[in-house]
Amino acid sequence: MLTSKFSKTTLNALQPDPAGKRLTIYDTEIPKLAITVTGAGTKTFYVIKRVASKIAWLKLGRYPEMSVDQARLAAIKVLGEIVDGVDPVVARQNMKGELTLSEFFDAEYGPRCGEKKLSWKDDQQRFCYYLKQPLGGLKLSEIQRTQIATVLSDATKAGKAVATVRSIRALASHILNQAVEWGFLKSSPAHKLKVEGKPVERDRFLNQDELEQFIDALAQEDDYFCDFFLLALLTGARRANVCAMHWNETDLKLATWRIPRTKNGDPQTVLLSPPAVAILRARQEKYGGKGYLLNRWKAEGLSTGTLKNRMAAMRTWAKAVGKPELIPQENTALGIASRQYVGQPNKAQRLDGEKLAKITDPYVHMTLRLETVFGLRREEGIKIRPSIADKGNVLKLKGSWCKNGRPRTIPIRTAEQRAVLDEAHRLAGRGALIPAHKSYDEQKNIYKSQLRAANLRNMHGLRHQYAQDRYQELTGWKCPKAGGPARDTLTPEQRKVDTAAREAVSQELGHNRIEIVARYTG
Repeated sequence: MLTSKFSKTTLNALQPDPAGKRLTIYDTEIPKLAITVTGAGTKTFYVIKRVASKIAWLKLGRYPEMSVDQARLAAIKVLGEIVDGVDPVVARQNMKGELTLSEFFDAEYGPRCGEKKLSWKDDQQRFCYYLKQPLGGLKLSEIQRTQIATVLSDATKAGKAVATVRSIRALASHILNQAVEWGFLKSSPAHKLKVEGKPVERDRFLNQDELEQFIDALAQEDDYFCDFFLLALLTGARRANVCAMHWNETDLKLATWRIPRTKNGDPQTVLLSPPAVAILRARQEKYGGKGYLLNRWKAEGLSTGTLKNRMAAMRTWAKAVGKPELIPQENTALGIASRQYVGQPNKAQRLDGEKLAKITDPYVHMTLRLETVFGLRREEGIKIRPSIADKGNVLKLKGSWCKNGRPRTIPIRTAEQRAVLDEAHRLAGRGALIPAHKSYDEQKNIYKSQLRAANLRNMHGLRHQYAQDRYQELTGWKCPKAGGPARDTLTPEQRKVDTAAREAVSQELGHNRIEIVARYTG
């Protein structure tokens, strides 16, 4: 029997058996705690103990997603249950249906509560940075008060401000309180958990001389920034409210500004001082009471495609802050010309098997294969959670994974698609194609570096290839960019088939506009 004192150094040094056999090493501190190493190098913690005359292998988690300390705590808990007469095998079977903290955050907390909050983006970031790695993989009932306290302590030791640590505590507490309210937990381990220290109070203000210098400096800046800072000073409104200010919320005759939704969700009326009214009148005269950003972008000479992408992002923002009416839904109403999609070179490409073999990160490897067989964008291929998306005969992508928040459904038609998706299930479990200890941005950077090392470029071409293959499958002939007939040479019956195919491809790509398909197929 192999034994070793488990530590990060010793476990990182463990190598697979050359013959491909599974190795089992026991911890010297917790004798029943063991780690297995498969021929592929996968390392998994187990408690191995005789229960009811049989040797039970109780899986705790994978290393390094589960640390040595976490494994020891989990092992002590399991061994304690055995001493108390609890059959851990039966208990584990009952827990299989229980959500982890990350699963609860994505599947329950977000849709039912989080997405309605103005601070939802901040909450997602805090969860990813501070809670996901240490707690995200734990079942809700496994989370201990001491573990949450450790998270807060680590943030404090890392130099985070008291206000930041309190925000982390507040998020963890709210998530777990909602789990209690919705019947997922009996009690919250974060109840009345305190954070030491006081937030830094703002007791330093600009004096008269400094204020004059500040205003003089603002006068040298672009009027967009100058007016923003002056209005913030003159109204005392929060940054987000000043950024979201719209003409239909102001009445310059009455000198009022009606904020429809503040940080706490309530509306507020702000009385505008004469200088604030003067600034707004000047902007109204200069820009005709219309939006500023679009005029500025046009003046910078940005392309039609870039303007459309930015306006799509603005519509997503307007919807998120509860003001979808701020941005017209049609670009023509904003004077943005239509893009030309025909005449561009064919960007389609198939995934090079030899180069793919150079990808060492299993998550990046799987993301590329999903991009190939389903025509996914990079972000979708990283954020996708196979356990949620796979509906048997279709792949349902959530809006939070997709560009501009548009969900879509892609049919699962081939044996290759099913095989790749089954492999993705085994790799991701109930999570996304992101390791539990990493954020989306970190995984995206790994994706980029892995592709550079393998000399894989322009992977959006996989999406083009998917569109062209799908078009040929639906019509029976190649698309124009792949050497097929041009649309104007088709018979009336063939044009009907062509139109139906383009509509289907448009839906599967997530564009929902048939004219964009020409960019992929010609």
